[in-house]
Amino acid sequence: SIRFADVDGKHEYIAGFTREGFEFGHYHQHVMTVFHRCQGQVILDQPADCLQSRDCPLLDEIDTLPGCPPMP
Repeated sequence: SIRFADVDGKHEYIAGFTREGFEFGHYHQHVMTVFHRCQGQVILDQPADCLQSRDCPLLDEIDTLPGCPPMP
């Protein structure tokens, strides 16, 4: 699974794009972090307001997400 962000009508990966205060770069990095940590079993894209922040507490609890296998 891969997601491409809509940046001004173009779908492309973004590393640090911010629009109207929303940190799209952090959001997409965090979505990919969860996806890879959970071995491709979980796509967590909500709550977006948390995932776009640098200090989203959900990222401290990835192992507890439903469907996320334990670390080997």
